[in-house]
Parts: sequence; C-alpha cells; structure tokens
Amino acid sequence: MDIQIEPQFLNTALHGDEVEFFVFPQIEKERLDGEIIRVLWRAKMEFVGTVDKRKGSAISFIVPDDKRMYTDIFISPAESGRVRNNWKVLVRIIKWDDPKKNPEGRIVKVLGKKGDNDAEMESIVLEKGFQMKFPPKVEKEAEL
Repeated sequence: MDIQIEPQFLNTALHGDEVEFFVFPQIEKERLDGEIIRVLWRAKMEFVGTVDKRKGSAISFIVPDDKRMYTDIFISPAESGRVRNNWKVLVRIIKWDDPKKNPEGRIVKVLGKKGDNDAEMESIVLEKGFQMKFPPKVEKEAEL
C-alpha cells in the first residue's frame, strides 16, 4: 500500500531515497498519510542543472534539470566564482540538514553554456547516471 507524503512532510527526502517514516492515525480514509522522519540512504547525490547567479550578490543557486528535485541547490560564493550565469554544471549535494533551507552543493564539473550542443548532450548523459570518460584500461581495450 502506498503512503501519501505531502510536501511539507518530506523533510529532506528525494525521489528514490530510503527513509524512515511515520504513518498518521487514520480515520476511515482510503489512503495512508505520513511524514518522513529521516533519510537513511540517498538514491542520488549529483544533479545536473543551470547556474542562477543573483544580480548584485555573491549568492548562486543551481536549478536542477531533474524535476523530481524540488528545490534549488545553494552554491557558496567561493564555488560560484568558478562559473557564469546560465552555465550548465554537475553539482554534488554536500549538506542538507534543514528542510527549511536549500541543500548546499559543490560543483563537480562545469559543462558549458546552457543551450550549447556539447553542454546539453553531456547534461543528458550525466543526468541519466552515465559517465563520459572511462578508466584508461577500458579505453585501451576499446581501441583493440
């Protein structure tokens, strides 16, 4: 049976995460409602997205391409100095303790300007969990 979790009760859970939850007492309802208590295991830590630099501020966010990621990812001023507005990046969540705040991320890879063919192609590949590069041993074997 499915348990319905309303957005305000997600805590910091994301699609596919393994979680501990609480089921609210039911009064003759068709569905079960609940709340996420804590995330036990993250299904996904890296997201592809677009840099959104706030004008006149050192604050930047990454707007994820994955619509199941329901919040933007905060990037520190030091991290944000590496990229420009509207660039595509791969970002890793490094901290997210408070559901009332955005997760904090670190840029893993700069992909290029949004709309650029190479950046968009690599974005799709990385968002689906594939890697663009293989270990040298695999590359050498593929040449044979």
